[in-house]
Amino acid sequence: MVAILISIVILEQELLIQMELFRRTVHEASGRGLMKWTVSLLNIMIMKRHGHTIQ
Repeated sequence: MVAILISIVILEQELLIQMELFRRTVHEASGRGLMKWTVSLLNIMIMKRHGHTIQ
């Protein structure tokens, strides 16, 4: 029983670490390229909506 509890705690810690790493990675990516990428994607969508063709 104790071993099961310990393994659950370890799993939760591992998950928290993974989530934190993921969050940081996403945050750094958004700081650099992701925002530019999103903006360009939005621009393309807006252009298509207004019937312009992207060369």
